[in-house]
Amino acid sequence: MELYVVTNNPTFVKEASMPSGAGMETADSLMDVLIRCQRLLDEGWRLAIDPLAGYRVRPNPFHTVFLMRDQAQLAPRNGRNYLWEIDSIAALMEKYRREQHEVAAHFADERKRMGHAAVDRSIALRSLDQLLAMM
Repeated sequence: MELYVVTNNPTFVKEASMPSGAGMETADSLMDVLIRCQRLLDEGWRLAIDPLAGYRVRPNPFHTVFLMRDQAQLAPRNGRNYLWEIDSIAALMEKYRREQHEVAAHFADERKRMGHAAVDRSIALRSLDQLLAMM
């Protein structure tokens, strides 16, 4: 089982203890994270954690997404899980489009930006711990 992380949160990158062989990619923006995740889903990766978990309430300019791949069990790209995963990423993209001005304002305010980075980092570190316990 392979683990891959796509994030635009530099505080997560600094603190995460990634296991050997795991991949991590940084993106410049939330939309870049989501676009990259769509491409990875098309390449056979699967969402390891619900990407909307913890992000429904308020706009957050940072997002960390965990994906997994098992070469022995590659799922078809037209399967039920794949469609749910693509829909989840599309829902995040739509949420970002609706809130992009508010997200930009939060990113411009250093106090809010740091608070959002801390929230994403906390969610991501807990998610990473849970995933590693399952592997």
